[in-house]
Amino acid sequence: MRIAVIDDENGTRAGIIRLIKKINPDFVVVGEADNGYDGMLLIKSLCPDVVITDIMMPRLNGLEMIENARICSPNTRYLVLSGYAEFELAKQAIRLSVVDYLLKPITSDQLADALNRIYQGYGAQTADKTAEPGANSYSFIVEYIVKDIFENYAQRLYLEDYAKQLKVTPEYAGSIFSKETGKSFSLFLRDVRMEKAKKLIKNTDDKIYEIAYKTGYSDVKYFCRVFKEYTGVSAKSYARNK
Repeated sequence: MRIAVIDDENGTRAGIIRLIKKINPDFVVVGEADNGYDGMLLIKSLCPDVVITDIMMPRLNGLEMIENARICSPNTRYLVLSGYAEFELAKQAIRLSVVDYLLKPITSDQLADALNRIYQGYGAQTADKTAEPGANSYSFIVEYIVKDIFENYAQRLYLEDYAKQLKVTPEYAGSIFSKETGKSFSLFLRDVRMEKAKKLIKNTDDKIYEIAYKTGYSDVKYFCRVFKEYTGVSAKSYARNK
């Protein structure tokens, strides 16, 4: 995994680079910069897998740098470090799909945990994304939505509500969700509900209408149609073969 470190404090930058080399031999520092403008040029030139950056820096701050660089390097993930525990900055970082936001001074364990979580999802295929949250390296926004879907799939869930909670537009939330999961919000929600329904049919004696309600479907006929489309067999046939 190719990593760039951007921080205007020379000691901090050097310390982070030393830690990275100890955390995992597959982590390679490919560049460093001491201000946001040079950092932006570095990102556009090298397209690193991960950028570790401070927020308060000369010329461009870290968030401005990310905003400018991600157009040319859309797959780069960002780990933001800051000594400023300000909620507004954290919200901006969330909108920019920052993977994590850590307050200085960070420990080696914190850095290792953040980088390893990114690495676990590095290069992962998006074909099967009904895995539990945390199994992939999602941005804050997507992780928030995925986690809530798995916890509240039986409720009425709408992308617009999540966007409002996260203070982003529904269009942006939907776009980043599809990009990171490989599925639209509605398709992801359907898949989670169907997998839960399959488990309930196999492992309980609940009636089909009960399972429909438990997986977020108030219309039993609609549930049965979706289930057949998803599995290729009717819910009743699936139940008979358990």
